[in-house]
Amino acid sequence: MNDAVFIICEFNPFHFGHKYLTDTLRGEFGAAVCLMSGAFVQRGEPAFAGKYLRAKAAVLGGADLVLELPFPYSCLPAADFARAGVRLAASLGARALGFGAEATLEELRAAAEILTPEAIRAEIKSESTLSYPKAAAKLLVRAGLDSGLAARPNDILALEYIRAAAEYAPGMRLCAVKRQSAFAPSSAVRAASADVMRQLVPETTCETLAGKTADAGPFWNAVIARWRLSRPECELCGADAGTVDRVRNAALTENDIGSLCEKAASPLLTKARVRRTLIYGYFGVTPERAHSSPSYALLLASGESGRRYLAENRRSFAVPVITKPADHRSAGDKVVKDFEYALGAERVYALTCGGIEPLKETPFSRI
Repeated sequence: MNDAVFIICEFNPFHFGHKYLTDTLRGEFGAAVCLMSGAFVQRGEPAFAGKYLRAKAAVLGGADLVLELPFPYSCLPAADFARAGVRLAASLGARALGFGAEATLEELRAAAEILTPEAIRAEIKSESTLSYPKAAAKLLVRAGLDSGLAARPNDILALEYIRAAAEYAPGMRLCAVKRQSAFAPSSAVRAASADVMRQLVPETTCETLAGKTADAGPFWNAVIARWRLSRPECELCGADAGTVDRVRNAALTENDIGSLCEKAASPLLTKARVRRTLIYGYFGVTPERAHSSPSYALLLASGESGRRYLAENRRSFAVPVITKPADHRSAGDKVVKDFEYALGAERVYALTCGGIEPLKETPFSRI
């Protein structure tokens, strides 16, 4: 069974838009295999709920197999997040990659050809006050394309998936599913009251996550406290000395993550980048670690078609799929090193956000 489509995702949490995406793609392929962020997500935050709970909600909502995109890859900027996801998908035998977008695949491909890193750097060099998104928007307008391609989160990630696939999996089929405006985005779901949330997500998501969502406050307190003690000693992914100093100066005076981000952010430094820098400093995420390739995938949840995909293809995978967390010890030195680094972050999440000790978690299997 090789007719599976891969989806790089967060399901933070799984809502009706995600269900529309997985149902649409499953209608064209035999199964939807999801590579989902673990305890920390791409926008630089602890996840809304533990990864096993979010994966269970996804399988109950229609996904066939959910594997983890581990830390720190799950918490990287869009280009690096997409690159890690595509590389892991390719290692797991992916022949097709599906994603949600507001633009068409043709529009996205055209934009991807224009928005090369070299072109954006040249644009910023010509006008030093330009942020990355504004420089990208100017290039798109100049080419007669919609500037929103550089501003809408789904399209930004879609562009990076296209670029990463061209580099690491040129034969991979790409499928863009039109995002439906009727479905509330994840940010609105997370901000909603319990009563409102029931209208925005499948009933199975409500039942799975009821009373089990994370409280990120204690995590951010721990992170701010660590930054107050000392400046990070290692080089951090995506943060030069000026960025590190700016973030630390804000951490020395601000007592909560909201006000810290307000103080540290600038036209060239987004709040998401501030949050990621704080997390990278806390866990020591270096450029070398962030730009490596995922060496394993962890099974989080599965349905019948997902289990069949694993059974029929597992021997051909370039990286191991770890079924239970404790099994990582027999997966080789590189996997052990990478897994235990991510495990440290998971343990901090469990302690500060109210999760379960990660080695005690078991994958959900839908009968």
